[in-house]
Amino acid sequence: MFRTTPLPPAGLQRANQIVTDDVVLDDDGQMWRVHSVHHEHDVVTLTMRNVLGEHALRGMSASTWVRMAARPETDRERAARVIGRGFPWLVAGCLVGLVAAIAQAPAAGGQWAAIVLLWLVGAVRMVTTPEQDR
Repeated sequence: MFRTTPLPPAGLQRANQIVTDDVVLDDDGQMWRVHSVHHEHDVVTLTMRNVLGEHALRGMSASTWVRMAARPETDRERAARVIGRGFPWLVAGCLVGLVAAIAQAPAAGGQWAAIVLLWLVGAVRMVTTPEQDR
């Protein structure tokens, strides 16, 4: 994946801010995925793997700037982003129902239409994410 689709550098990051699954660029521009990070005093040790299955261990000062590549989105991050897009609309629909129940509004007062419309908007926002899904 990394060699066939090179990603542009996303910028620089301090060595003490690197976390597991970040993608680090070495001096030759080769991408390495961080497998584990170990912090000890002012030294950060990274265990990394590349797409060929090679392993590397690199130690550096915690204040060293490291070139980073854009990290692919994980399934958990994508699910959280998708739910985050529709969640406010679903909550708004629940709040309309709660307010209508507290106020003892008549069922034909339009709250059902508002609830269904808000939930529909939330569902559409969850299905259509802003990338190429639209």
